[in-house]
Order: sequence, then structure tokens, then C-alpha cells
Amino acid sequence: MAEYEALIAGLRFAKGMGALKLLVYSDSQLVVNQINKYYQAKDERMAFYSQIVEQELKSFVIVEVKQIPRTQNSLADTLAQLATNECIEELENIPIRRISNAVIDQPKHMLTAVELKRSWIDAII
Repeated sequence: MAEYEALIAGLRFAKGMGALKLLVYSDSQLVVNQINKYYQAKDERMAFYSQIVEQELKSFVIVEVKQIPRTQNSLADTLAQLATNECIEELENIPIRRISNAVIDQPKHMLTAVELKRSWIDAII
């Protein structure tokens, strides 16, 4: 479920940034194969996550989902460690949104406002 939560958060972030083409890497064989329709979700919660991801993927023109070995997923591991760090609030240039409830436990229609702090790179973007 954590892999799906992270994927959904990433898809929504990419959609918010206006991305049309997406290449997704995951070290979860189950999630990748369910998304690519090689596996069927048998558990009710996993099936619901799969449906949410399928709906989110419709926002993109091209999407490719690939599995990578856990040993090659050090960037995601680093981000996960960063997210659990007590000092994360001190990072000024990284937009942070805490997810307190699982996606499937949230109302279907929810608006979220995220306040971004100005950064030196804003002018370049």
C-alpha cells in the first residue's frame, strides 16, 4: 500500500506540474505488474489503489512503468529517509506535503493548498 500511496502522490504532483509524458520506476514487482495488467489485484484495497492509479494515468499522453531492482532504487530510499527525518520542516526549497491519511480513506473530492517558498531557481523555471 505504501508503494501505491507514493505512486499516487507522484502522479498527482506530475499532473500538477503539467507533465504529459511520464516514465515511472518502481522496485515493487506487484505494483508494476498490476499497473501493466500482468497481475490482477485480488485484495479489495489493492484493487481500489489500482483503480485510482488507472484513473490518474489517464491525465498523461504517454506513460511507461518499469520495474527496477531494489538495489538501483537508492534515490527513492534517500527521499523516503528524508521524509521521515525530524528536521524536514527546515528545508526551505523543497515543497512538502504531509500525507496523514491513506488515499483510499480520503473523500473522493479533496482540495489541497500547498504554499511554496520563493527560491533562487524560480526565475530560471
